Amino acid sequence: MFLLPSDVCIRDLMFEATGAANAWFGADLDRRDIYLGYAGYLMDFMFISWAVYWWWRFDSHRIIFTLLIFYPTRSLVQNNLCLMGRPEGFLFYDPGIFSITTNYFDTNDFYYSGHIGSCVMFVSEWYALGKRWMLCAVSFIMFNEWLMLTILRTHYLIDFTSGIAVALIFFKLGEKLDYFADVLVMGSP
Repeated sequence: MFLLPSDVCIRDLMFEATGAANAWFGADLDRRDIYLGYAGYLMDFMFISWAVYWWWRFDSHRIIFTLLIFYPTRSLVQNNLCLMGRPEGFLFYDPGIFSITTNYFDTNDFYYSGHIGSCVMFVSEWYALGKRWMLCAVSFIMFNEWLMLTILRTHYLIDFTSGIAVALIFFKLGEKLDYFADVLVMGSP
């Protein structure tokens, strides 16, 4: 059982396990910037590959509904319900590398993780579409994002787990809304 001293409010064992990596990236900001750019490009690939597939194959509106529920709800939670301070060792800053999907501006958007949540939604989408290769690619991206966000002290473990749970719940809701849009309104089978 882990007991915290009276002056400590949170203990994240993932942070303790990745402390050396955080110090290594903190010691060389160019290295940190390259890592942030790499992670941003992975997120870009995830979104763009789905958009291209959807444009050419159009299977459903499911992920669109899911994203339209996930991100506004996340904004509501972050701005009104759960404000958190930056973790010690926070290294998520603008690397000066352009990304279509990753915002690098200074914000307090810790709870729940949008990076991991969106990865879970896209993993679920590729699974539903039966595209195993893309499911594996996005799972790889999710692993990399989780690692990057932990090492650079952008999210606590609770941010990741809640991002996963919320993404899965909203994906199911997106499926329900998709039925109305695709089957009842558009007449798709």
